[in-house]
Amino acid sequence: MKIVIWGTCDLGMPRARILHQGLQENDVQIHYCHWNIWASAGDKSQLNFAKKTWISLKWLVAMPLLSLRYLFMPSHDLVLVSYPAQFDMPFIWLLTRLRRKPLVWDAFLSLYDTTILDRKLAAPTSLTAKALFTADKFACKLADHTLLDTNAHAQFFEDCFDQKSDSISHVWVGAECENFDIALQQDDKDTSAYEVLFYGQLIPLHGLATILAAAEILKHENIQFTIIGDGQERIILESALNDPTMAATILWKKWIPYESLSQQISESDICLGIFSAGDKASRVIANKVFQCLATGKPVITRQSPAMNELPDDLLSRVHLVPPEDPEALASAIIAARQAPNLPKINDKARDQIAPKAIGAQALDVLNIVLSSKANTS
Repeated sequence: MKIVIWGTCDLGMPRARILHQGLQENDVQIHYCHWNIWASAGDKSQLNFAKKTWISLKWLVAMPLLSLRYLFMPSHDLVLVSYPAQFDMPFIWLLTRLRRKPLVWDAFLSLYDTTILDRKLAAPTSLTAKALFTADKFACKLADHTLLDTNAHAQFFEDCFDQKSDSISHVWVGAECENFDIALQQDDKDTSAYEVLFYGQLIPLHGLATILAAAEILKHENIQFTIIGDGQERIILESALNDPTMAATILWKKWIPYESLSQQISESDICLGIFSAGDKASRVIANKVFQCLATGKPVITRQSPAMNELPDDLLSRVHLVPPEDPEALASAIIAARQAPNLPKINDKARDQIAPKAIGAQALDVLNIVLSSKANTS
């Protein structure tokens, strides 16, 4: 199969990199017609006016340039666009109609759901909300097929944006296993202090308040919480660190290189996922859950329909707790410390979340899209 990856998708996101790598590992030939206007953008919701303006100007330049370039791309079977692509979709839809190629959109997330329902950055009745909802729904209508990361997330798109069930599929995010090395596990690690690791952008989805409340409960238990990241809810963390006892319990690192995450995970005893009670948190499996599993570390995260989609050999290494329940989280941490010898993750389980397996999931969907397109031609 030959595909074109078109548009301004953010290759800084593991989702895009893993999906593209996985397809290549399944013998898919990829031709890029792409401009990564999001390089160094970080948390897109926290961009200042100047950066938003600069990215918008680059997008305005990118659309005609990429459109012209696509017309001269070599023969291919379909076009794949990756997140964020809602505003790219009208351009590539027209071009794929001209060249009679199927258009697959790896949506990954809804701008409306993320910005309005989850992060609450604007009111549901605002013009911003209506614009983002329209962008999501219109992009779904333009795509011949849409990809999400879990079945629960795909069901949300189907219900919210009035999509046909046979036009939406799910492909896991997975992990770049070559960057999250199980060999780094430290079986002889000093156990004088039990280390709990969380990393992320400090967005509402993560449930930072729940993590901090659990740390408060456990502040006399010789447990070290390491929190890596910055973002929307940093003020909650800064407030907690004003308490000297909490400051002694929590180590905050605002940023570390992506390449160093595997070492940081290996130095911890257990890793944290997400704990929000929000609907979006129930529909996704966070990147960090896959990454920590790939590194061989046990994970605590919230119960959810999405987590139940994992096979038993992966789910057996995950401690599930009710959302936004600090007492349950604290109890799970204590229980994990008292029974640390979970079965080692085996190669078979780990291979299920590696790029090649993710690419195989995606390739199955792409073959169905091509078959359907051929039958309707």
